[in-house]
Amino acid sequence: MKNKLNKYFLVIITAFALLFSSCSDFFGSDSKEDEVATIRISLDENARTALPSFEKTEEVKKFKLIYQKGSESALTESWESETTEGGKTAYELMTADNSIMVEQGTSYSFTLKAYFDSEEGSGCYSGSTIDAEGNILHSIEMHFGANEIRFKLSLAELDPAITGKGNLSLTVKDSGNSLKKIEAIVYKRDDSVFVEQTADNKTGSNAISFTAGEAGTKIEWADLDVGYYKILLKFYDANGVQTGYNVQYATIVKGGTSRNIEEIDAKDSKNKVYEITYAEKGKDYVNEANEISWNLPDTATSYGTYSRFSNITLPVAVAVDNLFLGWYSDGTKITKIDNGTKAENLSLTPKFISKKEMPELTSVEITDSTGGSAKVGDKLTANLKAGTETFEGSVSYEWYRGNEEISGATSKEYVLTKDDVTNGEGNNKISVKVTQKYTVTEESTGLYSVSEIPRTVEPTSSVTVTTGTLSGTISDSLKYNDGTSVLIDDDLSLTNQTATLTDQAGNQITVNLNFATGAKAPSTSGYMNLIASADGYDNKELSNAIFVTVKANPPSTSGLLSTDKPNIPKGSIAFTAENPTLEYTTPGGVETAPGTDSTWSNITTTAFTQPGALWVRVKEIAGTADDTGNKVGFVEKSEPAQVTIAAENQGTLVIINGVSFGDTALKFGNTITATVSYTEVNHTHDVSVDGTLSYKWFYGSGDTWTEISGATGSSYTIGTTDAIGKNLKVEVNQAHPNGKNYPVSNSTSGTVEKGTLTSSGTLTYSVTAVLGGTLDATKLGGLTYTNQAGTSVSASLSFENTTVPSGASSVSVKASRAGYNDLSLSVSISVMSPVPSGVETYLSTSQGDIPLGYLKFTDTAANAHLQYSTAATAPTENSGWTDAATGTEIQKPDHLYLRIKSYGGTAGTILASAASADLAGSLTDYVGTRSVVIKDVAAQTPAITFDNNDVTLTASGKTLTANVPTGVTISDWEIPGEELTDENAIATVSSDKTSLTFKDSAPAGVYQVILWASRESNTLSAIYSVKIGSGN
Repeated sequence: MKNKLNKYFLVIITAFALLFSSCSDFFGSDSKEDEVATIRISLDENARTALPSFEKTEEVKKFKLIYQKGSESALTESWESETTEGGKTAYELMTADNSIMVEQGTSYSFTLKAYFDSEEGSGCYSGSTIDAEGNILHSIEMHFGANEIRFKLSLAELDPAITGKGNLSLTVKDSGNSLKKIEAIVYKRDDSVFVEQTADNKTGSNAISFTAGEAGTKIEWADLDVGYYKILLKFYDANGVQTGYNVQYATIVKGGTSRNIEEIDAKDSKNKVYEITYAEKGKDYVNEANEISWNLPDTATSYGTYSRFSNITLPVAVAVDNLFLGWYSDGTKITKIDNGTKAENLSLTPKFISKKEMPELTSVEITDSTGGSAKVGDKLTANLKAGTETFEGSVSYEWYRGNEEISGATSKEYVLTKDDVTNGEGNNKISVKVTQKYTVTEESTGLYSVSEIPRTVEPTSSVTVTTGTLSGTISDSLKYNDGTSVLIDDDLSLTNQTATLTDQAGNQITVNLNFATGAKAPSTSGYMNLIASADGYDNKELSNAIFVTVKANPPSTSGLLSTDKPNIPKGSIAFTAENPTLEYTTPGGVETAPGTDSTWSNITTTAFTQPGALWVRVKEIAGTADDTGNKVGFVEKSEPAQVTIAAENQGTLVIINGVSFGDTALKFGNTITATVSYTEVNHTHDVSVDGTLSYKWFYGSGDTWTEISGATGSSYTIGTTDAIGKNLKVEVNQAHPNGKNYPVSNSTSGTVEKGTLTSSGTLTYSVTAVLGGTLDATKLGGLTYTNQAGTSVSASLSFENTTVPSGASSVSVKASRAGYNDLSLSVSISVMSPVPSGVETYLSTSQGDIPLGYLKFTDTAANAHLQYSTAATAPTENSGWTDAATGTEIQKPDHLYLRIKSYGGTAGTILASAASADLAGSLTDYVGTRSVVIKDVAAQTPAITFDNNDVTLTASGKTLTANVPTGVTISDWEIPGEELTDENAIATVSSDKTSLTFKDSAPAGVYQVILWASRESNTLSAIYSVKIGSGN
């Protein structure tokens, strides 16, 4: 077998698993022997390198493998060429060997050494002791199949003492046929550094650089000095763009040729050419949303492609009024592309910054918008300079009040507020700090860079601020209190009243409006001044800014009424003097002011009848309406003031001439009022008096009158029953200073009638009436009473008929009070039966006719709706009671309670009575003494016969006994209509069924008795007529 070793030995180690005796050994055993594998080594003859070529593998006399697991001792295997005729080479022996055992799942370090002489260390090739060696660390993953290990075997160091020449042969194959130019640069290692070689360093006619011809063209260098070489191959496409490179290493030995074949694939990424595209519009560094038009200078080179081996300096873009900052791809700045730094298609966007950002901000000056001294409302402006020129670059502003930042004041302009007024110390003046955001530096011609290190510049001086000045007027005058009047001299004040004025800077300022301190409502309606105020501004007085409508204050009533009593008629009053500003009215009560419909009169000195109440007020002053409709000089009338009429104001000039009674009905309980009439006279008349009237009331008729005790007032409430049917008379007397009395009397035209009662509420009867009893009026109640005058009165109640009706019903009642007509009423009552007091009317005394030990109820009991109970205690509910029907017989009980059940009476439902006491102790005379005896027994059917043996009956007392033959049994007795097993049946059957006994309670009469007898399966019956009666 002929093989060729090129540059490196690539050794393939293939491991085969040992054969196992069974699957259970493979999966179950813990023994390491179960995990042993073998390896086999071969060489890859297709490997190509730039190492010297060995024409025959048999030149390798010995291979030695050293392998070691972890820190364990190393193991070795070696193969030497056989020297016998036809013997195998070392290579053949190594590749055929499959006996090397390794441990599966374990990592080994392998070292393979190749010798060109069988003696290690003799070194037969180029002066080396070991001609080639390689190392690899490999993990044995399987204990069956292949474990492949590839070695890269390098030649050992050359002997530096050996000199001479050798050759290098290199064949380049371009599988993609894309290479148009190949440049080769040769380097020779000098100590540890590779030094580029020129044509003078070698002999031969071949050039260092060459152009690729047909694929597989072989390029050779001859007569190279012995040593180690590096060959750098650069590959170019038709556009001159380097598309790739390749580095070859070669060892040149004396007299030998180092060969290699290099295949280049144009599809390989390392040979790829990439495109460069440029954005149509550039970006603004300050605001990337801004698009900037740009172009390239005519002298600039625009690169459209590149490879990862290119070295490109990108062109400088230009844009009007902007500075070029470089090209950007995905946010990364790119100004050039160095060899090996990029390997991708690039989309480049130029980025610019305005030329305005280039100058350096040098100074800041603050100016006022009004051109004068700074006041609240003025606008301050920060003017920026770059030297003597205006600075227009990007900056930030921060305004300060003294040393404190002003929140939100970050603009070029700042409007002064109330907080900016400079204090007495002057330590809160206004200033501004301006920070230049960007510093632009020229990196190279046309290319700039930006840093964002802020530079802050402060103004040369700060600003003193004073309060602002307001100007202007209110377009429309205001109406105080929405035009509603206020009292003269009331305090005036506005709340939340604003207007808009202008300050010295032309700003519209919202001001608060109010009256001057201590302002009062004027004496007549008119215009008043207001004070406009706003924080940070001097107050401004606004003339005639608001119209105030006033109302007169209620007048003082002191001294209004005259005290000249003798000159004022009795029952009249008069004002002291005329008063043109006031007016009066008499409607209304003492507590109630006059209404809007009251009539008001001028105040004069003319006397007028004394009213129940007297009110005065200040008259209204009309005023004059101006062109806005405001009534200048207007005064609204005052609220009424009540005038107290004292005794000293009441006239006394009178002569009594009559008395009347009005229209009140003459009924008992009504109040009759005597009204006195009089004649006015001159106070000098001999009968003018000054004193009080006295009254006396009488009842009677004709010349016979009886004085009513205690009736001495002008009014009398009729309260004596003696006056009913009589007339009333009143006598009024007034004593004069002359000592004479002048009585006046009058009597009613009609007589006094009884009063009328009215009730309210619900009349009730508080108990249940007992049938046959008497109704009790004291149990009536639930009403209150008033008379025809609305006065509460009391009354007594009584029944029209006191007999309890037969059943629940409504009965007549009357309410009575002396002096009043009776009031007819009705009340609903419930009726119950009386409690039975004994048994004598309900139980029969015919003891001989009553079964022994029994009681018998009579017709009276049934007619009386009687019920009884034999419970230990009387039932409280309707259940537990039994009707006592006529002829009902019961066994004498231990307890006996009676009651009358509820039933319908002639007048309505009569409720059940209460239960009686236990009457069991009073039953001796009512217990029956009759016992039952069988009087006769007659067969109605043939006797029961079994084999001519009859079943016969015999009677003894109240018992029937069946006489039965042998073998016959009595199976049952039967009395039609009776259930003999029931405790209430009239007879009982003995336990052996041979006899039937009638109970003493069985009524006398004839009964049909059926007898049943059986023998074996045969059952027969016979019917008998049995007569029973009393046994005493």
